[in-house]
Amino acid sequence: MSTKAEKTGSRKSGGSLIAALMLICAMATSTLVAQNVARANVIQVKYTGYKPTGVFETELRYFYEVSGVRSYLENMEKQLLEQFKKTLLSQYPDDRKQVDKMIDILSEESLSLDDVIKAYMPVYKKYYTIEELQELNKFYSTDLMQSMVKKNPSIAQELAPIQMELLTDHAEKLKKRLTQALE
Repeated sequence: MSTKAEKTGSRKSGGSLIAALMLICAMATSTLVAQNVARANVIQVKYTGYKPTGVFETELRYFYEVSGVRSYLENMEKQLLEQFKKTLLSQYPDDRKQVDKMIDILSEESLSLDDVIKAYMPVYKKYYTIEELQELNKFYSTDLMQSMVKKNPSIAQELAPIQMELLTDHAEKLKKRLTQALE
């Protein structure tokens, strides 16, 4: 949890805003986003011209790029922050400045892809050889897979409100059932 965000949330009286902020921080930190592809040292070659490097970290960085993971994470964070902002503003319409500040801090404190890859690399090394990662990169570099990678963000964007509705409905049903069971 971001110390800045924590301090900002603690200025508001009442536990609801702080609890909402804690939830936002937990969700935001689990949404790992790259802010700068160049900083992540991704190989910049055309997908049809993939060339293995023999360096595991470079191959993993390329995999995150060519498989669409990087753009997926960026889009997911953006959508989550927008949704959190709407939710907070609907619950705390008089606290717009604080909500805006919280969202700004959460956005600024996003993890970079570079940090994510460095932290995740030991796990990938445990399960994948460099040759397997290179084969995945070749596979994701094909026209068919690139078509899928390009379409996935639009699909995810259209599915997000449907997913939110399903989860909200399910939460209401679960709440009713738990309330009845505990009475």
